[in-house]
Amino acid sequence: MPVMISAMTTVAILGATHVASGDAAKPTAPHVVSTVPATGAVVPAGPIIMKVTFDRPMRQGSYSFVRVSPDTYPDCGDNPPVQSADGRTFALTCSVRSGKSYEVWFNSSNYRNFTGEDGVPAAPYRLGFRAK
Repeated sequence: MPVMISAMTTVAILGATHVASGDAAKPTAPHVVSTVPATGAVVPAGPIIMKVTFDRPMRQGSYSFVRVSPDTYPDCGDNPPVQSADGRTFALTCSVRSGKSYEVWFNSSNYRNFTGEDGVPAAPYRLGFRAK
């Protein structure tokens, strides 16, 4: 009987080791470390440079500034985002109007183009702010 328990214990330990090593091999998703404006900020009306910075370099030219509603998205015209030399920050020139609240998502369940250099999509992040 003790031999059977020992064999079962060995199988359970080997199985757990296999699962754990499989999880360790999965790359982690990039995540937002800062935004301009900051979440909850009140900014002056007029032109702003909206920025999002990630914890690591991101794939060049790949981004998703997600608009939930035209009423809550800043007017960014046809301006393309500019990526920093280190690949971590994207800046987008926009304009905001006095008295309005804004909501921008960096990635979402449907739009996942902010990706690390390894192709792993960044975790979705919501930025909300107001213009005075």
